[in-house]
Amino acid sequence: MEKLIQIIEDDERFELQPEDPDTGEKLGSRIFYRRVPQAERNRITRQHTTTKRNKRTGASGEVVDFEALGRDLIAYAALDWSGIVGGDGKEIPFDRALLQRLPDGILAQILDAVRTTSSREVADLGN
Repeated sequence: MEKLIQIIEDDERFELQPEDPDTGEKLGSRIFYRRVPQAERNRITRQHTTTKRNKRTGASGEVVDFEALGRDLIAYAALDWSGIVGGDGKEIPFDRALLQRLPDGILAQILDAVRTTSSREVADLGN
C-alpha cells in the first residue's frame, strides 16, 4: 500500500465510538468529528494564551489555559452525535452547547481522537 499526503477536506467526517471510562467496554454512542487544520489550531491556541509576568523575578512567559483550549478544539471539531441520551433515556439531538455536559472521561476520549486524527498527514491507499 502506498502512503500519500491527505489534505484536510471541509466535508471530512470521522467517527468515534467511545469506551466506558470504568470498564473499557465500547458504548453504543457515536461522536462524529472533523480534523482541525493547523491554522485553526493556532487561532484557538492564541485565544487561550496570555503573557504573565513573574512578580518575583520580573520574567514573563506565556501561559496556556489548556482546559479552555481543549473545550474549544472539541467544539470546533464535533459535527454530530448519535446515542446520546438525557436522564429520561430519550436521545438528545446534537447541540454544541451540550458538548461540555458530557462526562469528563468521554470528553477526554473526544479530545484524544481529535488530536490524533488532526496530526495524521498520510493515508493508506490501496491500488
